[in-house]
Amino acid sequence: MLVVPLLAAPIAWYLAACAIRDAERQPERWGPAGQARAGRILGIVGTVLLGLAVLAAAGAALVVGVLAGQSSPYAG
Repeated sequence: MLVVPLLAAPIAWYLAACAIRDAERQPERWGPAGQARAGRILGIVGTVLLGLAVLAAAGAALVVGVLAGQSSPYAG
């Protein structure tokens, strides 16, 4: 359930940065960029969470791989 928003976070960060840039270039056309700034901040937070999730998954895979390679003391 949480995968889709986390995968969309870097895209939101990029699109918000583009919207802010456009709003600063043509303020008479786009008006204030407050919502775009909020979108950029949420995109940054989501991207950081995505990075942490990837690191956690890689760490879990590493632990599982190491444990699977060890022989069991109960194996006969």
